[in-house]
Amino acid sequence: MLRYAGDAVFAEFSSVVACVNAAVIVQTELTNRNRDVPEERQVLIRIGVNLGEVLQDRGEIYGAGVNVAARLESLAPPGGVCITEQVAEQIAGKLDAQFESTGRHKLKNIAKSTEVWCWPAADARKLRRTTTRRRWAIPLGAASAIVVALVVFYVFVYQDDKPSAPTGSRIAVIPFENLGGNPDDAYFSDA
Repeated sequence: MLRYAGDAVFAEFSSVVACVNAAVIVQTELTNRNRDVPEERQVLIRIGVNLGEVLQDRGEIYGAGVNVAARLESLAPPGGVCITEQVAEQIAGKLDAQFESTGRHKLKNIAKSTEVWCWPAADARKLRRTTTRRRWAIPLGAASAIVVALVVFYVFVYQDDKPSAPTGSRIAVIPFENLGGNPDDAYFSDA
């Protein structure tokens, strides 16, 4: 069954091996046809394949299986195919195409992270590198900003207020604060 949604095509197969084989054949044929075409006129598509429950109603297909496949399609590199771990298990040893794991990915609006496999393998390595960079970009950026802020504070604020002292041993004396506020209770102090 084929359904169109905007520029996307949803295809339902009764065999996961036939589905992945068709996806690889389509991508291979498009690559061959694009060889003699200027880059701006090439047809490049992405394909996502998932094995899951699909519901049909009045000629429409939908459900969690379709949602995951759509997320995989958006993750796939142009000219590539991304599949789930379940699909990879089903096609193991049954096709000539070699898929490579790109690791677990958090897909948009999908609660559980998904192991994603990619074809061709070179695209899988690129996908793994870019998603790894994205995963660490925000924490590393935040840590870098904090380090820069501390250095700036130390150099421009802390060092300017600090009188120059001779080198050697030092002792710091911090004034005591009367926590109770009553002068008769001064012995209850915090340092």
